[in-house]
Amino acid sequence: MTLMKQARAFGLGLVLTTQNPVDIDYKGLSNAGTWFIGKLQTDQDKARLLDGLQSVSSESGSALDSKRVDRIISSLSARVFLLHNVNQERSVVYQTRWAMSYLRGPLTRPQVRQLMDPFRGEGVALTVPHAATPVTSALRRDVTTAVAPPTENVFSQTSSYSSTPPILPPDVTQAYLPTRISDNDALSTLEKKVGQSLEAIRRDLVYEPDLLALGRVSFVDLTRGVNESRQIGLLIGGNNLGAVIRWQDAETLDVNANELARQPELGSLFTPVPTELSTSIRLKARVKDFTDYLNTDQVLNLYYSSVLKAYSKPGESERDFRIRAQQMTRELRDSEVEKLRQKYQLQLDRLQERLTHAQDGLAEDQAEYEARKREEIISAGETVASMIGIFGRRRPTTALSRAATKRRLTSSAKGDVERSQAEIARLQSEMDDIRRNMEKEANAVSNRWSTALDNIETYSVKPRRSDVQVDIVALGWAPYWELDCCSGGGRISRERVPAWRK
Repeated sequence: MTLMKQARAFGLGLVLTTQNPVDIDYKGLSNAGTWFIGKLQTDQDKARLLDGLQSVSSESGSALDSKRVDRIISSLSARVFLLHNVNQERSVVYQTRWAMSYLRGPLTRPQVRQLMDPFRGEGVALTVPHAATPVTSALRRDVTTAVAPPTENVFSQTSSYSSTPPILPPDVTQAYLPTRISDNDALSTLEKKVGQSLEAIRRDLVYEPDLLALGRVSFVDLTRGVNESRQIGLLIGGNNLGAVIRWQDAETLDVNANELARQPELGSLFTPVPTELSTSIRLKARVKDFTDYLNTDQVLNLYYSSVLKAYSKPGESERDFRIRAQQMTRELRDSEVEKLRQKYQLQLDRLQERLTHAQDGLAEDQAEYEARKREEIISAGETVASMIGIFGRRRPTTALSRAATKRRLTSSAKGDVERSQAEIARLQSEMDDIRRNMEKEANAVSNRWSTALDNIETYSVKPRRSDVQVDIVALGWAPYWELDCCSGGGRISRERVPAWRK
């Protein structure tokens, strides 16, 4: 602690190396001007380092983005370090050289001969004492294993990458897609894909140059109640660019212009920029292509029913539109059937009124008929009695005349009953005919509406030239996590996961 606090006053430099930052007092750490921070295993170690860095930054009068530094430290892989110098504005992430050598020594002369024997060719006889044979055999196995090359030279794969963005003309518009997932999330994605646990022995965030195009298209059709706006984001690989761009084959983005960054993440690597994206002239030509694509190829398709005269809502699926149209169909069908029933009900009501009146008349006629029959029977008895002199002086002819009158009245009453019955039967038959016609027409209405949704058409709303807006067409740097993963069998493979996809 005394050296760290006072050595600078006497021109003495001090190098302190530790694997346990928590063992050093933060006051000592705050006196360190240059920091080399490697991979840390525990949050306690990171917290101690961040406290020291915060103290150093406060003394130097600069602000420290603790969250950003914490994220960088957490993402460091093997042989990758964060350099923080109080005399520099920004921290630097760098990678050490591959400096591992496979040596086993010291070696004896017979062991050297034994090692060099395969390289001198056959026919070189070595005289090795028998006592040394076990040693040299074991040595040969050890050295053969040691000098065998790794399964995959990881560094050679990234040798074509650059640790700094390529230098481009200042008029070339550049933008960086946001990094939405961490390296741990990328590793979890790979583990789910292969169905086994993986160990990431190296983690690199690599930016790849692509053609980025963001815009907005409005669809307006007041007649059909459409006033919709759509955000369009497309990404085309830089190596897939040619004289003609197939925008319909581009990868869609759910990124808006506000999410784009101007600077990459610290410690990132970069791939070379293709010629098609290296000049502003070529990028400006893509602006016109993108504008034409938005104006001609972007349409808002609506589902349309000619029977219902109804259109789907923007963004409504065909299934949802059919469900809504079915409800409309049922409502219109029920309304039409109800009007039909009301029309026929008026006719039925009038006939019912006449039928009730006829039934009342029939009852009266039947009562009259029964009375007439009784009177006729009595009159017939009186006629017979007068003819045999029971009633004294009444003339038989008078009695016969009265009987004939009663008979005539009875016949007339019977005729009234039959006419009333016939009228009732006619009215009931007419009402039955009306009911059958009503049911027939109601079924026809139902059948007609049941086929209303058989033909669902598509109506396209196209944007006007003034409804197209281009936000940005630029060189877009798309981040990818490249992970060197080791499986349970010891096989090392390099995997790639887009970091800008959620």
